[in-house]
Amino acid sequence: MKPRELIDALLKFGAEAPVDHQQWEEYRRDPEEVQVSCRLGYEKTNLYLYFQVKEPEIRAVNTSPHDPVYQDSCVECFVSVAGSDEYLNCEFNPLGACLAGIGTGRQGRTPLPAEEIQSLCLYASYRDGEQSSEHWDLLAVLPLGRWGAAGNKQSLAGMVLKGNLYSCGDKLKESRYISWNPILLDAPDFHQSRWFGEFRFASE
Repeated sequence: MKPRELIDALLKFGAEAPVDHQQWEEYRRDPEEVQVSCRLGYEKTNLYLYFQVKEPEIRAVNTSPHDPVYQDSCVECFVSVAGSDEYLNCEFNPLGACLAGIGTGRQGRTPLPAEEIQSLCLYASYRDGEQSSEHWDLLAVLPLGRWGAAGNKQSLAGMVLKGNLYSCGDKLKESRYISWNPILLDAPDFHQSRWFGEFRFASE
């Protein structure tokens, strides 16, 4: 399918995940001004994510693989590798630039090959000519089977994986740290797999 067809399918059939949990008062933003949601779906072992973001300031500076996109307006998906303590982190800015790696914690992560992650963003509104002063959206595909996150399965159907969805922006004028599943810590830290929620994939 073409990106627009995938987006339409996710809006119609995908599971909706609001990224709206603001744990830290210092970084709390008006929910009327900052709104983030994600639609999820799958095909075989490919996980599709369609993020929609509304925010008063959009920062899109980083352009290359493994640039610090978390400094920009950013959306992220972390997902555990089946049968392992490792998890994947895939982070995107409005231009579709991606930082991605695998490991058991914040330190010592192994970056995914640059040529591999360049294909993960299927559509990014700021890259693909649809810019707005307060809205952006992004469609990504995460080939979980390629990275072992689906174990030895040929499909995500019926599986339950651990993970979380985030939105951040370290260098925004008003930085934010928002999650789908709560992170019950005193300070922002997305690299906390113990606070992952469950991604449940319907049986076919």
